Amino acid sequence: MKKLVHGKIYNTETATKICGTGSEAGVGDFRWEHSALYRTQRGNWFVAGEGGPMTRFARKDGDGSSYGSGSGVIPLTPEEALIEIELAQPFDTDVVEQYLSDLVEAA
Repeated sequence: MKKLVHGKIYNTETATKICGTGSEAGVGDFRWEHSALYRTQRGNWFVAGEGGPMTRFARKDGDGSSYGSGSGVIPLTPEEALIEIELAQPFDTDVVEQYLSDLVEAA
């Protein structure tokens, strides 16, 4: 998937896939989501994927009165990317240490 968002091109073909971020819900569930967290070659973070009408990828239908499934790219800050990684299953501490070590500290 390749999208232009706020003057920047985000491309899943050239970015590094970090982890899956979708849900385990089936496509019949309004909360289904197939998505992943990516990091661009320039170090920018984004989520790309598709999802049902109760997800971050939902799109308004033709008359604007309801929502349907959609797809897209959502740019993230490093802090938002850390949250995506923490919520991913299975959680991978090596990924955090490799990409976002400056945002975490020992307990």
